[in-house]
Amino acid sequence: MSRSAPIVSKDAAILPWAPWSLAARWALLGTFVAMSVIAATTFFIPFGIYLGQMVKALGWSRGQFSFGFSVASLCGAAMTPVSGWLVDRYGSRIIVTAGALLLPLAMACFGVFPVSYSAFLAACVFMGVVSALSAPSVVLSIPPQWVERNLGFAFAIGGVGFGVGATVLPPLTAAVVGAVGWREAWLVMAGLVGIVGIGNSLLLIRDNPDVVRARRARAASEDLPGFSFGETIRSVAYWLLIATYLIVAVVYTGVAFHVVPLLTDMGIPPAQAASALGIMGIASLFGRLGTGLLLDRMHVLVVGCSILGGLAAGLITLTFAGAGTAPYIAAALIGLAVGGEADLMPFILRRRFGQRAFGRTYGLAYGFFQLGPILGPLAMGIVFDRTHSYQQILYWFIAAVLTSIALLAFAVLLRDRTVPASVQPC
Repeated sequence: MSRSAPIVSKDAAILPWAPWSLAARWALLGTFVAMSVIAATTFFIPFGIYLGQMVKALGWSRGQFSFGFSVASLCGAAMTPVSGWLVDRYGSRIIVTAGALLLPLAMACFGVFPVSYSAFLAACVFMGVVSALSAPSVVLSIPPQWVERNLGFAFAIGGVGFGVGATVLPPLTAAVVGAVGWREAWLVMAGLVGIVGIGNSLLLIRDNPDVVRARRARAASEDLPGFSFGETIRSVAYWLLIATYLIVAVVYTGVAFHVVPLLTDMGIPPAQAASALGIMGIASLFGRLGTGLLLDRMHVLVVGCSILGGLAAGLITLTFAGAGTAPYIAAALIGLAVGGEADLMPFILRRRFGQRAFGRTYGLAYGFFQLGPILGPLAMGIVFDRTHSYQQILYWFIAAVLTSIALLAFAVLLRDRTVPASVQPC
């Protein structure tokens, strides 16, 4: 058996799901549901909704809460490679199920912790560790077990699930916080996430039996195609892909965090400026679905360079176009690009490095991606404080994205000399 798959899927069906077995379709439905209730959509994205009431009730500064949030993010980034190792060792279902059990418990801790900053930080550490068990890199280890044909669309299903959760859960959280208060809201949302996540893990999430048998027999080197993890991390292409992934994360999260004050500085009213975030979210949904379909029909380099080119175009528009409709066009371009990148990276990693160590391969890459929400907003904030303008950091971001296009091209086209030739992709 070939140890690595071609980087281009050449035989997409008219109906993307037509070639899939019934078991694969159920597993992918489970992936969709799981991605809608992972830590990102249930804790990291809605956290700011609880913040106002928590600040008033506890008397701590926003900086103290932000520090706790950063602690959770760093713990998640550090533990995600470990969760990838667990996936490769024990399978996806048991890790997804563990995440579904522990995530509601971690959320509930924020509703019951005593008025102690140390207790709050302990809850943040616990959430960060648990978040690694429900990271996209864990959940998206399921589709490549079941699907080879139309793999891009399979990843898109999971990506759209994430988009649905990120769209639905924040306003639902806001409604619950407004109705019952922040402590009770944490408990209510924890209960909802537990019901959906645990039920999904028991009913829909499943590993491919052939992959399970290979792991149990410890015969992955014979039965599962692709690089070992050691071969992967010695690959220059792998680190070029991680660099590309990190650049996109830093740029997007920085812009998303600061886009409202950036637009109000242009003279746009705050309510209209806030709508740019909604445009980014909607556009990212279309980006995820569209990229998944295109990856099954076009060369990955064409799709990838188009995505990054769109991100650069969005940044250029945001930087130079001024007020009017241009900022909203920029927001749409940025959202499309980031949604597409969410499909692109696991697709390339699976096609390039195979199934053998996919959990660790994607887990480590996603760990670096999680540094973006820490570095991006911080970089934009520091530069603004020093220059009283976002222009300079936007110039740097444009240059970084243009550089990432070259990095992606090298990563896709490069044939590594640091690993055996027998594992090279086509």
